[in-house]
Formats: sequence, C-alpha cells, structure tokens
Amino acid sequence: MINDKLLTFELSAEGDCVDVHMNRQGLEDLVLYLTRLLDSSELPTHDHLMTGSWAGTELTEGVQGADAKLINQVNLRLWPE
Repeated sequence: MINDKLLTFELSAEGDCVDVHMNRQGLEDLVLYLTRLLDSSELPTHDHLMTGSWAGTELTEGVQGADAKLINQVNLRLWPE
C-alpha cells in the first residue's frame, strides 16, 4: 500500500514562521493526535510527532516550501488550566 499522507512542519527561510503542509490524510492524522491529547486523563501530557529520519511515522519528510527547513520533531503539549 502506498502512503499518500502529507504532514510537514516547516520553518521559513527567515526563521520567523512555521508552515504546516498537509493533505486530507495528514489533517485527519493531526486531528487524531490532538484528540488523543484532549482525551487524556493525566495532565500535563504530550505527544511527539517525528519524521522517519527521527524514528517516527507521524510526519512526512518532503519539504513543500521554497527555501524552507523541515522540522523533524514537533512536540504537542497539553497543560492543565
């Protein structure tokens, strides 16, 4: 089966902006990761999203933006109110 998911976090060349590139499958996965945090009964909690180069499967590695830098790990953290 071919994996058609696209989900990348990329830092702009200037280093002042993060762009999130995704297709429908990537968006569905991102919603799943965020929902998993929301449903957690222990706070604070977190999730690591990583590219294959960093031993993960959550993020893809193809850079979409011109002159952008791929971010290999994104940490999602949920804190108590």
